[in-house]
Amino acid sequence: MPRPWLFALLAAAWLLATALHVPAAVAQERIDRAEVAAVGADGQPAAQWRPVGLPDAWDRAKPPRFGEAWYRLRFTAVDADDRPYALYFARAGNALEILVNGRPIARLGIDSPRSPDYTRQPLFVRLPPGVVRNGDNEVLLRLQVHRFQNGGLAAMHAGPDDLVRPLYDARYATVVWGALLVAGITVSLGVLALAVWARLREPIWLYFGAASTIWGLRVAALPLIEPPISKAAWEALLWTGYGAYIALMALFSLTAIGVRRAWPRRALLAYFWANPLVCVLAQWAVLPALQTTWQAAHIGVAFAVGAVVMVQAVRTRRTDEILLAVGIASSVAVGVRDWLHYWVVPDGYESVFIARYASLVFFACMAWILVDRFSRALRGYARLSSELASRVADRERQLAQQYERLREADRNATLLSERERIMRDMHDGIGAQLVSILQQLDGRPPPPASELSDQLRDALTQLRLSIDSLDAIDGDLESALGNVRYRFGSRLETAGLRCQWEIDDLPAMPWLTPQAILGIQRILLEAMTNAVRHAGARTLSVRVLDEGDWIRLSVQDDGCGFDATSVAAGRGLANMRHRARMLGASFDIRGNAQGTIVSLDLPLQPPSADAAPAAPRTPARTDPEAAPADARAEAPAASPAPSAA
Repeated sequence: MPRPWLFALLAAAWLLATALHVPAAVAQERIDRAEVAAVGADGQPAAQWRPVGLPDAWDRAKPPRFGEAWYRLRFTAVDADDRPYALYFARAGNALEILVNGRPIARLGIDSPRSPDYTRQPLFVRLPPGVVRNGDNEVLLRLQVHRFQNGGLAAMHAGPDDLVRPLYDARYATVVWGALLVAGITVSLGVLALAVWARLREPIWLYFGAASTIWGLRVAALPLIEPPISKAAWEALLWTGYGAYIALMALFSLTAIGVRRAWPRRALLAYFWANPLVCVLAQWAVLPALQTTWQAAHIGVAFAVGAVVMVQAVRTRRTDEILLAVGIASSVAVGVRDWLHYWVVPDGYESVFIARYASLVFFACMAWILVDRFSRALRGYARLSSELASRVADRERQLAQQYERLREADRNATLLSERERIMRDMHDGIGAQLVSILQQLDGRPPPPASELSDQLRDALTQLRLSIDSLDAIDGDLESALGNVRYRFGSRLETAGLRCQWEIDDLPAMPWLTPQAILGIQRILLEAMTNAVRHAGARTLSVRVLDEGDWIRLSVQDDGCGFDATSVAAGRGLANMRHRARMLGASFDIRGNAQGTIVSLDLPLQPPSADAAPAAPRTPARTDPEAAPADARAEAPAASPAPSAA
């Protein structure tokens, strides 16, 4: 047998045993015969009495009775002088007045405007000393019964206090404390379910939470003798809660078994909202037929939904659906039992109605279904989380491998690019110079040795600068310029030129790559080489000035200058312009009879890949008055020569 079945059956057995528990027989007298008489105009019993059996349930009469009546009961006392006596009724009311041997003992709710209902709790009356006498004793009981309020009189138990009290205590524990216990459990379950619904927003949690809370509050209200509001409003509220509970339980059951059609849910919601209107109308308009019909509708809804759940459980044989069917079947069976005891069973008026207690079995079944569903969802989430974590780990490994491949490819591409740059520099710089030297050696007559020596020194300087460019300088332009000064200083001294350097405190330029540094060095080196070879200058000034948004680098000599209209642009000048374009810098060369100035403006921010070359800027602060030119003669203006390599 599945564990949910066993759990449900054990819970049902325990609840039924608790609800129906009666203490062992004690030495006390049970009076189940009485006489009844009408209430006279003066409030006293009429002259004519007639016999009646107890319990006497007024709602069972045809038609149901309500109003007032006097009951006369007799009991025999022994040792009344030595032991206090008491009376016990399992149910009596709705309101009543008790006299023993002609002495008033209790007046409970007679003619009260709040219409208290003493049938909701067992009645225990301790008799004062001297009231009971040995032998026969007479009890007169005036009863007031409200319409359709389960009014009547159960059998009377009379005897010594210590023998009658256990009967009362047992029933009180069942009817009052048992109801409060059930109410506390169901309201707690309901509040917990509503809290879960507030987070998950799944309707099944709302149905269960609302139904459990409403049922718990209704069960807690059942033992109340005096309602906190008017009698009609109180009864309407209690029956409204019962109908709401039936509607919500039906919605829960259909949702739990996976009914997807819309019309059953819409019909139950309509039934849910119509319920309070019908209950209010039945109480305020005093329409007992409407109330009875509506109660029958509650039973019909419960039977219909129970049948659907049971058919589904038989068809699917799923544990949760079987458990739900068991819960509904047990609730319906208990409801039928209570109905039979109320209307059919002879002594049923004294019975404890156990629907309120057996509902715990139904709620336990539903709670198990929700917990099972929630645990399965958690296991599913855990499984998905594990799968997701595994997939993420696999993806991370793939990404790490891909990143490693990309990094290796980038490293190889960087090495290849650097290799190609070095080869291009060797080919365009040193290679071209060596080829030029070989051509001059093969010519007739060969050039002077001093000229060949200068060209070889230039080639060696170019080679050293290419090697130096491999070292990272972290955007430090001053270090790069210092390297040129170190490599080319001896050449200037040999040529008899005095070189003046003026360098501002320059900011770091992180975008300067080794290739960019080498380009700047070669532009500077080309300008200085032209001044040595062709200008006939005595002084050479190199200035590096911080102009705010850019750095201006200028090389100025005091040589013979050149005429821009009479010289041809050589390869050296073209290489300088090309390198300036690659740097995103502006390049300018100006010359007149007082000398020549070559300027290069470098931006502080890295140039964009598709940026156009910057336009020439205003001449440097120390520029001489010079006319602009687009070509740099590489021989004195007096005797033009072929452009330098």
